[in-house]
Amino acid sequence: MSPLPIRSMFIVAALMSGAAHASEITPEQAKEIETNLTSILPKGMIPAGAITVQAKGDAYQVTVDPMELFSLDKKKDIKISGLTPWVYRLRPTDDGLWQLDQQSNLDVKAQFQSPQGPTDVEYAIASSQYNGIFDPALRYAKSATLKAQNLRVTSKNPAQSFDIGLGSLDYSLSSEKGDNNTLNVKNTMTIKDYSQTMNPANKPGTLFQAASGAGEGNITGLSMQALQEMVSILLQNVPNKHIRLDDKERLKTLFRSSFPLFQNASQNIVYHDVQVSTNGATFGVKNYGLNLNANGIRNDARYAIGLDLAGLKLPPGMLPPTFTSLIPDDLHINVAASGINTQNGVVYMMDNVDFTPGRQMTPPETAEIRRQFFPDNTLTLTFDGSHAASSLYDVTVTGKTIIAMSGPDKPQADVTIRAKGLDKTIEYLSSHAKQEPKLGQAAFFMMMAKGFAKTDSNGDNLWHVESDSAGQIKINGHEFQLPSAPKQSIAPPAPQQ
Repeated sequence: MSPLPIRSMFIVAALMSGAAHASEITPEQAKEIETNLTSILPKGMIPAGAITVQAKGDAYQVTVDPMELFSLDKKKDIKISGLTPWVYRLRPTDDGLWQLDQQSNLDVKAQFQSPQGPTDVEYAIASSQYNGIFDPALRYAKSATLKAQNLRVTSKNPAQSFDIGLGSLDYSLSSEKGDNNTLNVKNTMTIKDYSQTMNPANKPGTLFQAASGAGEGNITGLSMQALQEMVSILLQNVPNKHIRLDDKERLKTLFRSSFPLFQNASQNIVYHDVQVSTNGATFGVKNYGLNLNANGIRNDARYAIGLDLAGLKLPPGMLPPTFTSLIPDDLHINVAASGINTQNGVVYMMDNVDFTPGRQMTPPETAEIRRQFFPDNTLTLTFDGSHAASSLYDVTVTGKTIIAMSGPDKPQADVTIRAKGLDKTIEYLSSHAKQEPKLGQAAFFMMMAKGFAKTDSNGDNLWHVESDSAGQIKINGHEFQLPSAPKQSIAPPAPQQ
């Protein structure tokens, strides 16, 4: 779930903290909203005049001066230019909601000292427009949109420099009440003309470009109220070097009560017409997609990742021509990790681990953390339809592997491999064996593999591969022993003359 723009969060918090609602715009309510805004942080942390609210026609004008709010003009180790006040239009609607609008641009430059040396940063947005409808009953945005043009972030220091550019960004969000006082949130995003350049000192740089991109996300059962209370406690402790003990216990209680924090979260994004240039070579991908899924902080949790590549193009001359046809046109990798007791592990770490910077955990501590997360000492990886295809082959892998987190046990597998058109693959490898001897070796091993395969009604070759913790392998129910490398013979010493 993508967050609301950070600059609007103060105003959202003020609306959620009990500002009176009235359709009539009055100086009295403007003062109440301003009081709520300035009471979010501890007394004295927000300088006078940093946040002001005025009644302006049919709305309130909220002005936040970040230079004053964060005392940036008083910091000797940082120089900032171009950071102007943020101005919002806040209007109550007749149906009890609040509408928040903002139009702005940015061109902020900063200079400061970092561990890598003197650093120059620039953050620019040619134009942006934000519109949000907030429902006090949801404690979040009922709907929101953000449109921005020509975004750019640059950073440069003696160690490295980077430059991120975006031609346009369109983002939308909607939310509704879920079960048990939770929140369900959906978001969509489209981008155009994305580029990212990384230039480490004394090393080749890397350029990532994408003509466009699109993504969407969903999260259900989000414990938004608990999250907001936890954020409020953290904000109240900003002036302190350490979180007060009573607040630390309150944070732990809130965190535990919010488990699993969310029921399910998914996010996917796909980039189109991608190019990656590094060290004088350019790689291309027609479509590059990434999918993430999680079912919360719970015991027996499941987390999944998917990677999709289509239309992969390698730099000219990187591979011999005969190998080029073996590069997959489409590649889909879907892997899920399950059997993780995330809730127990997180609770144990909160209660027992000393997070003092620089302190190393002892081996017994590490072992106990591992036991809390993996009580049966195993992690299960599931391959859900991972697939690779080209004009010469079509291979799908499904099944699971169980990995021992410690000890001598070998991975246990229960995997099915399905190949279409295997004869075509073997024919290609064999016909080019004279040009590339390695293809001849590959053809030999492919023919061996075909000998172990079953054939289904469609003519596809199938291998059901099983292995146990001792390393014994079965293929289609028959025991299989990996061939040992031939022993090198040692010639007897020559007789002495």
